[in-house]
Amino acid sequence: MDPITVVGAFGVFLAGMFFGRWLQLRSQREYATFSADAPAISVSPSPDAISKARELLLNKKKIEAIKVIRENTKCGLKEAKEYVECL
Repeated sequence: MDPITVVGAFGVFLAGMFFGRWLQLRSQREYATFSADAPAISVSPSPDAISKARELLLNKKKIEAIKVIRENTKCGLKEAKEYVECL
C-alpha cells in the first residue's frame, strides 16, 4: 500500500472522528440550553411569595422580589435572581 494512500485514509478517519465529536458536543449544548431555562431552586416558594414577587416586579422592584424569594426558599442570591427573572 502506498504511503500517501495510508496518510490520506488516516486523514479521512480523523476528520470523521472530529466531525462526530463536534456533533455530539453540539447536541449536548442544545440540551443544556433548553434545560437552563428552568430556575435551579430546590424548594419551591409558596404561592403567596410568588404572587408578592410578581407584584413587586410589576412595580419595578426587582431587588425586593429577589429578597422575597430568598427569604421564602433559603436559596442563594443567584438562584433567587434566576427564579425572579423567569416569573
